[in-house]
Amino acid sequence: MSDDPGRLEEALAEIKRLQEANRELEERARRSSLALEAATEGLWEWYPLENRQWTSPSYAKMLGYEEGEVPEQMEELAELLHPEDAERATANVRRFLESGDKEYRNETRIRKKDGSYLWIRSRGKIVERDGEGRATLVVGTNVDVTEEKRLELERERERERIEQAAGLVTALIWEADFERGAIFRGAN
Repeated sequence: MSDDPGRLEEALAEIKRLQEANRELEERARRSSLALEAATEGLWEWYPLENRQWTSPSYAKMLGYEEGEVPEQMEELAELLHPEDAERATANVRRFLESGDKEYRNETRIRKKDGSYLWIRSRGKIVERDGEGRATLVVGTNVDVTEEKRLELERERERERIEQAAGLVTALIWEADFERGAIFRGAN
């Protein structure tokens, strides 16, 4: 019985250490959650063999949903894809699973709860496979790149306007050869 006070102290010290480790993990989780929310980034887990997906609350919020409202079944999620992107996006997923590539990347438009569309850059990685080598768990992130895409489109339109303006300027340029008394139009 002379050991009991020592064992009790060890047990209390271990409990204290575990409590401190738990607090530290909770704080890390809180910071990670805040960072994801600030970065307009959402997490997802996809279970291909079960045909279901989990999405983080920050991704649900990005799409205008409450936590738990984002569909889990892949068919339902596919219905949220923009019609012009759906075939390409599903082909990219299929190719990723069949190719054995280490990383999945895709940019597509997703319909929000209010009916508007959001550009999403999705990146993922297979982290678990079954005995036959089939992906059982893919994890990744979705980032809202709507503003980036809007600026990209704006730059493209501006480039087209500049090219059109350059064409008009060229059409208006005239050259004069005063020695021969001739006038030439444009630089053709």
